[in-house]
Amino acid sequence: MKQKEFDYVIIGAGSAGCALARKLSDLTKSRILVLEAGGSDSKPEIQDPSSCFKLLGSEVDWGYKTIPQPYANDRVFDTPRGRVLGGSGSINGMVYIQGDPFDFDLWAFSGNDGWSNAEVRECFRTMEGRDSLSREDPPRGDLLRPATVAHRSPISQVFIDACGEVGIPFNGDLNGGPLVGAGWNELCIFEGRRQNAYRAFLEPILKTSHVQVETNSIVRSLEINSQGVIETLTYYQDGNECTVSIAGEVILSAGAVDSARLLLLSGIGPAEELQSIGIQTQVNSPEVGKNLVDHMLLGVAFAAANEIVEYNPAITENCAFVKSNPDVFGSDIEISFVRSALFVEGHNTPDHCFTIVPGIVRPQSRGSIVLKSSDPFEHPLIDPQYLSEEADVQALVRGIEISREIGASRAFRAWTLGEIVPGPKVQDRKAIGEYVRAVAGTWFHPVGTCRMGIDSASVVNSQLQVRGVTNLRVADASIMPRIVSCNTNPAAMMIGWKAGNLIAKSS
Repeated sequence: MKQKEFDYVIIGAGSAGCALARKLSDLTKSRILVLEAGGSDSKPEIQDPSSCFKLLGSEVDWGYKTIPQPYANDRVFDTPRGRVLGGSGSINGMVYIQGDPFDFDLWAFSGNDGWSNAEVRECFRTMEGRDSLSREDPPRGDLLRPATVAHRSPISQVFIDACGEVGIPFNGDLNGGPLVGAGWNELCIFEGRRQNAYRAFLEPILKTSHVQVETNSIVRSLEINSQGVIETLTYYQDGNECTVSIAGEVILSAGAVDSARLLLLSGIGPAEELQSIGIQTQVNSPEVGKNLVDHMLLGVAFAAANEIVEYNPAITENCAFVKSNPDVFGSDIEISFVRSALFVEGHNTPDHCFTIVPGIVRPQSRGSIVLKSSDPFEHPLIDPQYLSEEADVQALVRGIEISREIGASRAFRAWTLGEIVPGPKVQDRKAIGEYVRAVAGTWFHPVGTCRMGIDSASVVNSQLQVRGVTNLRVADASIMPRIVSCNTNPAAMMIGWKAGNLIAKSS
């Protein structure tokens, strides 16, 4: 194959990578190559918003698993990651909540210039094509079009009413300010179909832009010369070796698992750890793969008094943000409402059921991603250390208590035959804690493994440049210094969009 030259090569056509490629294309006339390990997103279950759980463990999922988690009854957790155009945004639940203003102001307060709430909200506004920050101002153009569902389920309105009854106020715009109260989720569903980042950002421009997308393309590692520069990049497509020259930069947008994995395979990471598996250290970066954090959640299931009619394909239409105790700043629990049985692992439920799903959005537990060997095809050791901090267990216990209050409210009396999971026998906090360790699952929101910061241990700086390499950046959820207090996919897209701005300004 004849060697080609590109100004920028983006590794990963997921939520961040697609947003990055679109923004960079809009701002420059650069030659951009986007490499995606997976294939097309045309699989019918991807386009059908009601079928997202059918995608987990399928050919469009990397199929990662954690190592046994000692603080969660030694369970092994699936860690779904999208291996397809659109990335994990092609297999997720499509909830679009941008984040609490405090999340981003804390990033900026920690020294990350340019990442304050006001600055990232401008990124959200432009990637949705809105003329103003008001959510009443509709999205326009061929960009992202998040919105609440048009036909809301009556039982979902009951959840909002029940929240009000137990003292959780109504929030008319979960993307309009602090995440407090109960409200309706915006969703990445457009004209009845999933709108992932590929469909929102790249597909509309591929025929007219300088962006080239190559699917089924595997990058095994990055080749860094003695001056700390990546001059060429080799990838493998359908068994063929392809090499491209890099005139500008390489940007890793492979996600919290694979961006860290590729850095480690390339010799960028903790020196002793790399040497122990025979990888020569190019840059001693001790926190690559560290600071892994993920949201956790579980279900409180209720038998429904009648069959629940599905009015729309959304997995969850609404949620509530609350605090686990009075000393918490803002909200550290997100409680979602689901019109079926969900996140009640190992428990039997009736055919007609609904679930109130509390989850922790500011977890304290931290884990890591470590290579097993230098083999680029071997899955890494994923160790989130779920529930290793007792504060996380107690926050989930409180989430269950609040969920029970909501389910026992007057608003739900005509809709339920009573709680079935964890059930009336699980009452004291010790027993609830045991239920947490036995049942709590992941929200599939891993972040933080290539942390952004101003300290020498951070992996990237506020411009997303990898320390020790001249022309390498990371732009995806792995750079989050702290996880956002809600679903992470919108923030991942924002990071890619903002990276496009940063790169264009430096070119």
